[in-house]
Amino acid sequence: GSGVKSIGVIGTVGGIVGYNIGGTVLECVNVGNIHVDMKTEMSTRNAEARAGGIVGFNYKGSVSKCANYGSMKAQASSELSKDYDTGTLIINYPEAGGIVGVSLDGLVENVVNYGTVEATCPNVENNAAAGGIVGVLNNSGITNGYSMATVQSNNMAGSLVGMAKDTSSLS
Repeated sequence: GSGVKSIGVIGTVGGIVGYNIGGTVLECVNVGNIHVDMKTEMSTRNAEARAGGIVGFNYKGSVSKCANYGSMKAQASSELSKDYDTGTLIINYPEAGGIVGVSLDGLVENVVNYGTVEATCPNVENNAAAGGIVGVLNNSGITNGYSMATVQSNNMAGSLVGMAKDTSSLS
């Protein structure tokens, strides 16, 4: 289990693993709270604020037989701003999931979440996604996922998935 009580940072954070690239995260429990806050005035490019109870970003990996009890929050705390170098708009992507913040080409199975999940941004141009199991499910699958979470977002929210893309599946 995680010994973390509460953490507040910028970027991609998981209660057990920040980035899972092709690995297997198996039989773990997180009880820590995570709050990721992306401040656009500190950024010169598009930025992510990702929080996952077990894994922040799951790429071609699997998360299995894990539980989360901690609260997840990803937020953009600033209005839209412009890149200092190019003048283009900086877009924030706050994404939070009770088990995984974002899963791309991955699998999440036999998991349970009891912690609250929230993803917010101060404007609707951004994509804030919050899901009880996964914030953004992209070409990935969830099998036997269970969530008792309160899920909130001012853009996209779901009891299991905040946003599903491409050939994602739930079973």
